[in-house]
Amino acid sequence: MLFPGPGGELFALDDLEHHLERLASAVAIARAGLLAGAALPGIGASQYNDLAFALPANAQHGYLARKDMIFRERLGEVTAIWDEP
Repeated sequence: MLFPGPGGELFALDDLEHHLERLASAVAIARAGLLAGAALPGIGASQYNDLAFALPANAQHGYLARKDMIFRERLGEVTAIWDEP
């Protein structure tokens, strides 16, 4: 499996099984959180979200930073994927 780099070069994904297991685990954790009602904005919510217009006007300059610990507490395990490389 190859994935593109920022300059258009292609990189091989080593240990595909390991990465697929990590991805499946992250999806299962996120699904469980959504089913439990934890559909909150996360890291990068105001930058990469097509629905960012629904966030408060100051989302990028205060709101998300102030609420980060609350979101992380409520979302639980799923926030570990935010810090993955």
